[in-house]
Amino acid sequence: MEIKIIFDPKYKHYLRERFFHNLNFTIGIFLLACILVYIFATWFDKHNTFISIIVSLGFIAAIILFISCLFLPFSRGKNKGFKGKITVTLNEYNDDYYIKITGIKRNINVRYSGIVNYLEVSKYFCTIGINNKECVDVPLSLLTLDQKEYLNNVYTYYTTKKKLLKENTKK
Repeated sequence: MEIKIIFDPKYKHYLRERFFHNLNFTIGIFLLACILVYIFATWFDKHNTFISIIVSLGFIAAIILFISCLFLPFSRGKNKGFKGKITVTLNEYNDDYYIKITGIKRNINVRYSGIVNYLEVSKYFCTIGINNKECVDVPLSLLTLDQKEYLNNVYTYYTTKKKLLKENTKK
């Protein structure tokens, strides 16, 4: 049986974490650039006009690098495939249920896959290194109780919905 689950991305949460992660990184780069420029300036004659121009250009380049890296997560987050649909297929085989997840877009940052609304299954798949469009079958017994409960709730909801749709079409 196939279950369609619509991604519910928490962009603000994702971008906030990504923003502070990149902020620390860019502040480090900026400080390193400033230190290198200062060392370069003091190494030579400080009163030299050519050196002061290079120092000024170095500071401008460091500021541009700082600003561009600061806004990097905003441009990246929208292109990494957090919008769209995912298909969960449940198959019974050898006294166990197997789930197959398809529709995961490439290059999703695995650390942030857990932000998808309650989709712990996606998080589980990513932790075992599957990060492609097609995910291999994994025994449901390997999932945690929360993950099983969520899948069961989704399964029950969609089977009930399908039954209601069939009954309505018969009438």
